Amino acid sequence: MIFKLRVEQDTGLAWLVLVMSFLAHTINIGFSYAVVGNLTIVHMKLFGISEQKSGNISSIHIGLVYCLGQYLISCRIHSNTIG
Repeated sequence: MIFKLRVEQDTGLAWLVLVMSFLAHTINIGFSYAVVGNLTIVHMKLFGISEQKSGNISSIHIGLVYCLGQYLISCRIHSNTIG
């Protein structure tokens, strides 16, 4: 049995959701990098470490955000399906 999908033209609201989602992600990523940049300077002054060591701390921070984000979301989804 073959089913035909009905394809409809996207409305204005679909494009609005697309644009707003893009802006939200762009602002979120930009804010993350700005905070990490400021923390690099603070770590250098507070702990008296070199720029390279402070940059490593920032790189680990961004890496954890990107790597653990998917894991934490999947844990939340899994916990919602159990209860």
